[in-house]
Amino acid sequence: GEVYEGQYEAGKMHGQGKYTFADGNVYEGQYEADKKHGQGKWTYASGDVYEGQWQGGQKHGQGKFTWASGEVYEGQYEADKMHGQGKYTFASGNVYEGQWEAGKQHGQEKVTFASGAVYEGQWEAGKQHGSEPLENGKPRRWAEFCVAATAVILLGLAMIPSIAVILLGL
Repeated sequence: GEVYEGQYEAGKMHGQGKYTFADGNVYEGQYEADKKHGQGKWTYASGDVYEGQWQGGQKHGQGKFTWASGEVYEGQYEADKMHGQGKYTFASGNVYEGQWEAGKQHGQEKVTFASGAVYEGQWEAGKQHGSEPLENGKPRRWAEFCVAATAVILLGLAMIPSIAVILLGL
């Protein structure tokens, strides 16, 4: 079953507490009127962990989400989604640093690959976007980056398929 250990106010979870869910998930942190609110840690049965700020039962404010796979997002949340400035580190060692909006990359960003290759540019609604001169429908700097990234892939250096799909548009 489910178990709550902690403080109550007016018959509701309020203050510091620990809630263990029947599915194995555990939340330990602050509550306000039966909702996660303030600083807290959610440990999923899968091994994923979110530690950070909550508001009204949702991730909101500064937080860190670590997936059991080794991927990590550290940055701002709003309404349970990555929103604002954040850094996403892939298990491969590739790193995306930049702006997020409603869970998608949006705004100025920098991608550093485990190989050392770096791309800086713009994203909009989760897709690469910018006002740079275009070559074959892509910004010139992006085209130059794709040539470098292709060389990285051909050399067999670390680059996971998911980032290749996202960044190279495959």
